[in-house]
Amino acid sequence: MGQWTLLSQALCSKACGGGTKVSSRPVIEAAIGQGECPEPFSAERFRQTDCNVPACMPQGPTLVCDSMVDVVIMLDGSGSLGQKGWEATVAMGQKLVAAFNAPNVQARAMFSVQLFGGPRTWGKYRQCSGVPPEGGPGMPEPDMVEDCGIEWVTPLTTDTGHFTADGKKAGDLIKALKWPATSTFTSLALAQAQAEFTYARDGATKVVVVVTDGMPLNPFKTTEAAMALKAMARVIWVPVAGNAPKEQLVQWASRPTAQNIVSVEDFETLENPAIVTAIVAEICPVAK
Repeated sequence: MGQWTLLSQALCSKACGGGTKVSSRPVIEAAIGQGECPEPFSAERFRQTDCNVPACMPQGPTLVCDSMVDVVIMLDGSGSLGQKGWEATVAMGQKLVAAFNAPNVQARAMFSVQLFGGPRTWGKYRQCSGVPPEGGPGMPEPDMVEDCGIEWVTPLTTDTGHFTADGKKAGDLIKALKWPATSTFTSLALAQAQAEFTYARDGATKVVVVVTDGMPLNPFKTTEAAMALKAMARVIWVPVAGNAPKEQLVQWASRPTAQNIVSVEDFETLENPAIVTAIVAEICPVAK
């Protein structure tokens, strides 16, 4: 085993409201034969301490991020939301992107916004899953928006993908969205989010925020997609109301799960600026 990283040099996981600093030990020489190495999160290799304990006190309506992060924001547009749930999701999405629109900051935080629903028929689901029809020729490549219900809200550029630092423009685009009211193809949405990090900046912390209310079409595939995504980015889930699968969220969220699941009681609460502050505090070690 290598030496412990220094807690004194570690960044706090949260800007306020009670975060943690983590220290760990790397494996210098892998075990061979009947040798064993402690697990990454065992006491022999992992320790943490509390930090930034005082409650968040934003200077404006919400905290504003002042950290170098690249964030993919995933907004659920499935039919299970209901009209009021959709309106609350749109309102919350506008507040969240505004929290990355820090004045006088040289684009330290960048974000992209994805609206995800799902296919309207099982045939389209099979097509979007890459499953050929039985006894027939292969299907054409699906249209991600029309066939699969996955839409990028922030526009595509050649240099930054769908990432942007323009919270005002993104907020206007979210406000103009139409409710898809389809199924919930979370696994494909997560895979698309993972691909988006091709455009992430060197040195930026990669984070995904999933705002959702219900059960994915395929929980097993969602587990696979979440595990692959967690290998390269921090994944934070924002389950709204009581339909999201709580036990599986523990698998799908990054560790420690207590800091990567921001549960929201109902859609009325989702519109509260305090929810955005709680999310920003989790994402950004420095926020105002």
